[in-house]
Amino acid sequence: MSETRLETVDHRLAGRRVVDPEGRTGILGTVVIERDRESSRVVSRIAHLRPVDGSGREWTTDNPAALRPTGPVTPDTSPQSAP
Repeated sequence: MSETRLETVDHRLAGRRVVDPEGRTGILGTVVIERDRESSRVVSRIAHLRPVDGSGREWTTDNPAALRPTGPVTPDTSPQSAP
């Protein structure tokens, strides 16, 4: 097996409340992509989520594309993002 490298990526739902394919609700933290070093082929994608139910149990899902927002996704209008 060849070596892989990890990279974090910006995800459009990062920091937002989402529902995973199993129906759990959480805040999307980081999305990590593992790539083959030689071919750059994606080996895996993993999303890290934080709970909103007070349980303190963080979890991961290997299907970040299946995460759905619990409300409308609007552009970030905070002062830091303004030009």
